[in-house]
Amino acid sequence: MTRLVQIRNVAAELACSSRHVYHMIREGQLEAVRLGPRALRITRESLDKFLEDHRVNPKELEPM
Repeated sequence: MTRLVQIRNVAAELACSSRHVYHMIREGQLEAVRLGPRALRITRESLDKFLEDHRVNPKELEPM
């Protein structure tokens, strides 16, 4: 069974705004499911995949 996460909870987990989460959906970075005319949810699998795909290797970071 697919687990669904509310937009505001995704925003909190990513430490960004809900507006940015909607942008990520439009850009295809996150997969969303429409539950009604105004209700969207993000699949947990797509959020986990996004986090895994954007993991940073500390050795590749430039010093600040």
